[in-house]
Amino acid sequence: MWDFPRGSVAYDIKVGAILAFIFLTPAYIFRDQPTLDKSKDNIVMLPPSDAGERYWLEGSVVEAIPPQQRAERVSSILSDRTGRTRRVVRIDAMNSGDGAVHGYVAITAP
Repeated sequence: MWDFPRGSVAYDIKVGAILAFIFLTPAYIFRDQPTLDKSKDNIVMLPPSDAGERYWLEGSVVEAIPPQQRAERVSSILSDRTGRTRRVVRIDAMNSGDGAVHGYVAITAP
């Protein structure tokens, strides 16, 4: 399938097609995950689980929100940060051995 000499028209067309595929294919075709702003370390995307996508949130982000409004407000924050609509289905506190809350894990559904 690749028996054309370098510099021939057929060789150049095949190389051009490969490069066009690499650089012109939109990211959503490969279901790329959203990238979060690295300058804001208070929210980090974790590997997804069977329950859905997971995000680690620094304690200060969630604790400032009243408990009855947390799911809705965290959904809004994640949607703003990722550019995709996120619905938080559960927020779990991450405690250390001494019982102090160090952060939260938000599990989302599309």
